[in-house]
Amino acid sequence: MTTQGSPDMKTISFFAAVFILSVPVFAAGTGERHVESAGGFSYCPPKDWAVKEVPGMKFKAALGPAADGFASNIVIVDESFSGPLSDYVKATVQALTKTFKGLKNLGQTDFKTDSGLKGVRLIIQSEQQAHLLRQTFFFFDGKDGRKLVVTCSTLAEGGARLDDTFTASMKTFALEK
Repeated sequence: MTTQGSPDMKTISFFAAVFILSVPVFAAGTGERHVESAGGFSYCPPKDWAVKEVPGMKFKAALGPAADGFASNIVIVDESFSGPLSDYVKATVQALTKTFKGLKNLGQTDFKTDSGLKGVRLIIQSEQQAHLLRQTFFFFDGKDGRKLVVTCSTLAEGGARLDDTFTASMKTFALEK
């Protein structure tokens, strides 16, 4: 990845590929804190979700219970980007719009974690590999000029019911010292 400019296609392809889909899972609360030492962050995934390694991914993913062959999920990537977070988010939205068929921006807001970390929350709906998905992205400044992107994915139908679950989990997101 370059240190300036828009996110590369490798990252966007990741967004397209990492939607280990499921019917909505309605977890209440959060589980135990998961620490990604190499990424310099931690968070509490939804209660009763499994945190597992995913081939080709740098960080472990949180997976909800599978139903009908699908599992809602939370995945995290990091990327070098020398500009401010707002520029990174803008570039990502532009790249997503070009990449995903029928993308609908369902809203973008500032977001703040319980630890005081400021970020941006973006919710989209798009068609990916013949599935209509709802994805909530949380963008944060990481360490050493890195941007952290948390992607929370589920099927679009009924997916809004997971908004509170994803938000509760991401409220626990923190940078590790």
